[in-house]
Amino acid sequence: MELEQIWIHGQSQLSVWRRGLIERFLREGLTLWEAQLAAIAQGGLVYEHVAKNLVVTRGKALTAKFLINEDTAGLTYHALGTGVAAPAIGDIWLGAEQTRKAITLKSRSTAVITLSTFFTGAESTYNIKECGIFGGASATATTGTGFLFSRWLQAFDNSSGSYDLTYDYQLTVS
Repeated sequence: MELEQIWIHGQSQLSVWRRGLIERFLREGLTLWEAQLAAIAQGGLVYEHVAKNLVVTRGKALTAKFLINEDTAGLTYHALGTGVAAPAIGDIWLGAEQTRKAITLKSRSTAVITLSTFFTGAESTYNIKECGIFGGASATATTGTGFLFSRWLQAFDNSSGSYDLTYDYQLTVS
């Protein structure tokens, strides 16, 4: 008899945009994904980078809580930080969290979820080195709240706030 194993793994795609373009399309009523497509059509995409993530122990525990309705808030915040230490399975926070924002758009296709978050240039004026997804009922926009689900290194220097950023985080359960 073969036993089936469950794997949870993900990746983040960082897209860097000309400042103001995505925000303009959002004000016109487009969804974030539609705004990204419109911005690409106008040559507004400056840079892209894909990074793998680490689902940490607390993230796995949060998944178990979801399965038995101990915590029903889900994954709700995307955080940016300046820490450079490699992600470790026992991480409970980012190394140096600077900001976090509610996830802008969520979707699911079978066993793949996508969490997309839009940061304006003014909201992301950091030399970004690390990112994380937080969730649980105790997660808020305040650093130090909620459960760290996953953490990864994804560097982009936006210290000047010259660019708007989108993160499309895909999580696959297989």
